[in-house]
Amino acid sequence: MSEIYAPGSIAGPQGPAGPAGSQGSVTALASSVLPAAGNLFDANKVAHGFSVQSDGTLAPAAGWSSSGLIFCPGMTSMASNLPIDPSDATFALYDANGAFLNAVPVASFGSVYYPGPNMIGGCGAFPLPGTQVYVRFSWLDGRLNGSYGNAASLAGAMVCASTGTAAVPSNYVAFGFATPSDVDAKDAAVAANAATALLSALTVVPAEFAGAVLPGPMGGNRNAFNYRNAVADHTLCADGTLAPNAGWYVATVYAPGSTSFITNLPFYVSSPTLSVCTYDACGNFIADISSTLAACSGIASGRMNSNVVAPLPGNQTYVKFCYTDNSWSSYSYPGSAASCVFYSGNAASPPPASLNAMNQCRPFTGNDSAAVRTASSLGAATDQSFDATAVLNAFLATASATNPIKLILDGMFLTTGLVLATCGHTTIEGTGPGSGIAMIGNSPRDCIRIGEYTVAMGCSEGAYDVAAVARAAKNIVLRDFQVKPNFLSGEGGQTNAAADQPVSGAVAHGTYGILLNNCTDVLIDNITFLEAPANYCVCLSNVGFAKVVNSRFATAGTLHDGIHIDGPSEDIGIENCDFATGDDAIALNSPEGYGGDISRVTVTNCRFHHSLSFVRAYTSIDAAAMPSNNVHRIRNVVVSNCTGVCSNIGFVFGIFGAGLTPAPDVDQIQDFSVSNCTFSSQNVLMLLAQSCGLIRLSGVNYIPTSANPLVTVWNAIGQLTLEGVTVLRNPDGSGAPGALVSLISGSSVDRLALLNCRVVDEAGSSYAPVPCFVDVQGAVSAMLLEAIDLTHVASLASSAGWSGVTALRGGGVLGTGTQLPDSVMEDNTLYLSSNSGGAPSIKVGGVAKRLTLA
Repeated sequence: MSEIYAPGSIAGPQGPAGPAGSQGSVTALASSVLPAAGNLFDANKVAHGFSVQSDGTLAPAAGWSSSGLIFCPGMTSMASNLPIDPSDATFALYDANGAFLNAVPVASFGSVYYPGPNMIGGCGAFPLPGTQVYVRFSWLDGRLNGSYGNAASLAGAMVCASTGTAAVPSNYVAFGFATPSDVDAKDAAVAANAATALLSALTVVPAEFAGAVLPGPMGGNRNAFNYRNAVADHTLCADGTLAPNAGWYVATVYAPGSTSFITNLPFYVSSPTLSVCTYDACGNFIADISSTLAACSGIASGRMNSNVVAPLPGNQTYVKFCYTDNSWSSYSYPGSAASCVFYSGNAASPPPASLNAMNQCRPFTGNDSAAVRTASSLGAATDQSFDATAVLNAFLATASATNPIKLILDGMFLTTGLVLATCGHTTIEGTGPGSGIAMIGNSPRDCIRIGEYTVAMGCSEGAYDVAAVARAAKNIVLRDFQVKPNFLSGEGGQTNAAADQPVSGAVAHGTYGILLNNCTDVLIDNITFLEAPANYCVCLSNVGFAKVVNSRFATAGTLHDGIHIDGPSEDIGIENCDFATGDDAIALNSPEGYGGDISRVTVTNCRFHHSLSFVRAYTSIDAAAMPSNNVHRIRNVVVSNCTGVCSNIGFVFGIFGAGLTPAPDVDQIQDFSVSNCTFSSQNVLMLLAQSCGLIRLSGVNYIPTSANPLVTVWNAIGQLTLEGVTVLRNPDGSGAPGALVSLISGSSVDRLALLNCRVVDEAGSSYAPVPCFVDVQGAVSAMLLEAIDLTHVASLASSAGWSGVTALRGGGVLGTGTQLPDSVMEDNTLYLSSNSGGAPSIKVGGVAKRLTLA
């Protein structure tokens, strides 16, 4: 959800906000589901001249300002360096609908509250009750000029945390307010530094917190019970070891630092011979916690009660428990999904019924100390005092199919690049915020890659004149750490010249954050990229069955893609990621790498913060650049439930200025769909610059910022469908798009369908009408119209008219009230004829018939 208002325009109490995606700022929608990004102080949501009242409403108050609703669901700790006044005004809590819950009393702020000025000290941490979804507070504008505290420290930063104590990072964006008007001016700085600020904030909030929002996109995704990792015919002893026991199973779940869990699994907690045990990141036993869980069980049966909130100590990485086959049928769980969600804070609801936890994750279960090592135990320096590359890569080289290994990054380590064994079977896992790898400045190597560099391949993800090799690397997991390329130089620095490659004489290529090629079964989970190296954050080439989830990509420069996929690759899932990239957030470039088809890619629940584009896809370029096999396919791509803003074109199909293929091939990009999304772009939403098959937009809300069309067609398209597409206009995007669909001269669409499309202006607003729904300067073989709403639209078609349309059909034609020439109409479709002054008409056997209405 998001509040909808402009700074300074509030007058009186605010009602609850509408549902996300209905009428909101797309920027707010894109950030509202991020625990930390939503906590970033936002000058756009400041109400000047108002303070928060004891009933949670706003009232006029000269010299005061109030925050917007700050999104911090279930958080139990907060830190801010704004001069919050919780005494003369109210520090208020709200539920998920924006309804007022209660005020936080002054006594709750403890030693960080100073009664003299009635203010919370800058950057002081204080508790939150955890019952809220939103908070709002007030301050006196005069305190922003440094009259209390250090003006240089007034950064407008705030961080909420669910475990431990929140703290504002030292590298947070600082603004040094001098006058109240600077609060508004700060918004430009927020935009310029958004990527760094958001990701700095995210390092404070533990990754496991995301599971606290049930049923959120991350609820149980990594923490779920996984039956494939259960140990058969064993039970768990009080000392954490396994003992043979026929008919029993021991399961492992990954729950780092979580303090609560909720489950519908009938596992045993109160039997003298069965235990529930916790373990650290290396798999070492910590404690038996059965006694603390007994109260959550049916004591007679000894099994966990369904959907009961149970405590965890919070010092564990893994939890193990026991169950039997007959538990499923004898204890009220027949046919139920086995879900077990671990999180921090208090649960408000049981595990979501739709959670298919049986196949969500594969936590590492090895306990061999030789196969699981922390970086520090290998001799790497956690203070980054020396290059740890040699000791870390020596351990990574020991991985094999019979000896899967895990490297635990228990700090931030300086390196020139980590190299995974060509067989895979490797997990690299961080220990949370502040852990990961920092690249030595100007290193021309990838931060993490598979296999050593060779003259033939260099830093490459593949060479176009080399046949794709077998996918020998399997079972690779990278999760829960940060990647900081070029730690010493800070930005860029590498060149793509062959002389600068790690191997003398190697082919010239850029360097990447994570390069995974020739592999399968890959999980990249909760990785934060604070900047790109010379090129992409993640490059996947010749890859199958890979997931990139819960990760954040912040880059600034040209060629700085977030996730870059080369052909051939297939079965790629991208979920719950954040992109603030200087180039494409996601690139599907099938002619690159070895070159080949890209198939079955899903992008869901992602947020885009001013990337150059949301998705770039192309299948061919001119023959001079790629002399053989330069036409490939991109098939079955689904983008759903995403929000965001891009700084250029949202979805770009094709390469500008390239010779493409001589003859259009309508199937180069097949079955590409965008559904249930809210987007805004500074150019067009979708540009079809190469030939495509079926392109579909369904349930898409578009907030326009320019006069550019939603969809522009430059090539030959098989079928283009817009269904349930709404142009939403408000102060964040009040443009009048030239058309919903525009075909330039020489382009064509075989079948164009516009179904239930409309333009909606925010209540009380008035914007210039959208010129037209369709601008056909190319050719359309058949156009279908159903339920078209011309409110806020000047005309159905542009001045180009209908000469490019061969056949117009659909029950929605007559409802548009538009007069149409007889020549364009298909048989058996009712319409108003422009040939007869608007008479209701129908064509039968190609002959126009006029209707007389009785």
